[in-house]
Amino acid sequence: MSDDYLDRFLGVEDELISEPKLAIPDWVRDGNSSKACYEALLRLYEEKKRYIRNHTKKAAYAKKSAYQISKSEVAREIDVKMQAIFHSVNYSSELTKMLDEKNELLLKAKENVITKRYTGNQGKKKDDVLEMLRHSQSEIKRLKGLVVEEVYAMGLQRMPLDVKKKLGLQ
Repeated sequence: MSDDYLDRFLGVEDELISEPKLAIPDWVRDGNSSKACYEALLRLYEEKKRYIRNHTKKAAYAKKSAYQISKSEVAREIDVKMQAIFHSVNYSSELTKMLDEKNELLLKAKENVITKRYTGNQGKKKDDVLEMLRHSQSEIKRLKGLVVEEVYAMGLQRMPLDVKKKLGLQ
């Protein structure tokens, strides 16, 4: 009975740990270089994603090759000429389409990383931050004055009448 009990949960744990596998497109075949191209493109995509995750400064993206996958890079990865896999074979249009999709995702990821870094006061100019600071300090002084006046008014309101007369406030 205990073996049956444990067996019910072993499969669930394995499902939680394992990642969902990507469905291999139908243009990828074992008989030609399409599978090697597909796998190379996925490897390069992961490398570029890792680069984007680890670099948050704009200067790191001066070269487009740092965050985008080029056709020649894919060809070099599998030791084939770029012309052969992106123009001469029957799956070239699908491969180009996938390359463009991956590059679009990488571009969006790069933009997200850069815009997150330069939000808030960190992305503003020094003069703007100083002006905000001055304005905030004057607003704090004004509010402190209001609070003191309100406390004084409440104190007068709650003060007994005989105390007010002795102090000459009535």
